[in-house]
Amino acid sequence: METINFIDRSSEASVQQGLTFLCEQLETLGIRARWYPRVEEADAGAILLLHDPVDEDKIPPGCQVLGQRCLNRRQRLVLAERCGLPVVSWTSVADINDIPKLFDRWGTDAFLFKADWSYSRGGIKCLTRRDWQPFNPRRFNPDADVFMRILNGSPDTHKVDLFYDQAFACRHMHTRSVFDRKFYKGFYQRSELGFIPPLEPALAKLGKALTQYGQGFSGVDFMYDAQGQPWVIELNTSSLGREGTWSRWGDVYLKGYLAGLTSWIKAGCPAKFCHGIPEDAAQLSETSGGIFPLSQPDGAMTADLGTTRVTKTEKLLDGIR
Repeated sequence: METINFIDRSSEASVQQGLTFLCEQLETLGIRARWYPRVEEADAGAILLLHDPVDEDKIPPGCQVLGQRCLNRRQRLVLAERCGLPVVSWTSVADINDIPKLFDRWGTDAFLFKADWSYSRGGIKCLTRRDWQPFNPRRFNPDADVFMRILNGSPDTHKVDLFYDQAFACRHMHTRSVFDRKFYKGFYQRSELGFIPPLEPALAKLGKALTQYGQGFSGVDFMYDAQGQPWVIELNTSSLGREGTWSRWGDVYLKGYLAGLTSWIKAGCPAKFCHGIPEDAAQLSETSGGIFPLSQPDGAMTADLGTTRVTKTEKLLDGIR
């Protein structure tokens, strides 16, 4: 009998109840399933499905791991594009002094810097010709940090959760524009259950591909441009926001996650389990990618880039939000 352990440190009752539900359902498939808050409590030799990264030294002997943070931000975007998803134009640079060249290359006066370590909008900065330095140049990582064009459309974020071949739920978050002085405060009204972009075949391909890089429960962030086209802006492979979704839409999220788990188990649990960086990650070697969206960002062009006042783009979007 295969043994699967979920490792989840959340203390939220809804998450713990959800994990118990998943374990009970997997038991009906002939799987010995348990969940633990700490990886050192896991069963030796089990398949570990991590919901947050863990200390590798604490992983019990013989365990096979999915969900350790094995791919950096650049590699995740490369993989998403290889699977056929529309990704916003992005690039990385070998030298921090090459950053100003991107303004002319992209024909814009502003674009985003996304540090590999960024989380919940921390580590993301709108760079302009006047202020183009990342947060801390000493922490600049040319192999993993990326620069991305800014969409001219709704600033809302649509977060799709997936596991293996199932993209099973979408959370619509009312996030602020990067030109908004309150950008770092995240969403400004309660999120709601949204619609998965009509990209299911590519999302299923991505979910399967992620297991071959040691990744499991993951999420894809989309934004829509002014023409209504969805674009990938981010791919997350760890620490997804379970507390805010399982408590409100547990039926959708848990049944969807279970469907992905069931499909994966029936396929024989195909994966390249790993504790650290998989060897195949080196094959995700592109240093730029994505497509130029048809809609061009105009907020930075019409605003005083040295201030934090609301721009033309923000005023145009007032009716959308």
